[in-house]
Amino acid sequence: RHASTDSHSTISRSSTQTLDHRHKTLKRTNQKTLFVDPDAMKEKIRMAATKPEYNVANFYKEEGVWQAIALNPLFEKFTMAVICFNTIWIWVDTDLNNADLLKDAPEVFQIMEHFFCAFFLFEWTCRWNAFTHKLSGLRDRWFVFDS
Repeated sequence: RHASTDSHSTISRSSTQTLDHRHKTLKRTNQKTLFVDPDAMKEKIRMAATKPEYNVANFYKEEGVWQAIALNPLFEKFTMAVICFNTIWIWVDTDLNNADLLKDAPEVFQIMEHFFCAFFLFEWTCRWNAFTHKLSGLRDRWFVFDS
């Protein structure tokens, strides 16, 4: 009886020592060093510097009417102007239009709502048709936001 207790405690001690050794080894391998590896840091900087800048035009067709419109700087500026005007119009609409439904609103509010809807649909259609592969539109965050 005494011998089996000694062998049992010896096994327990050895297995505890083995677990302690494994734990220390894992700690050593998972420890972060105080200083960063300079070669790894240089490689990381090189990768960041050589990464091409995102440009939605890279996903557009090479030629055609739709990509020509979508890439036209005047179209971009006009779109930004319409967006700015739309934000002002939302303010005006909120303050002056008391109708609950668009069909009950004064004509000027109906006309402006239809103008904004038509323009933004046209803008979205130009950009959608400019994509070489339509699923590429999912890579462009602005296009996804507009959709």
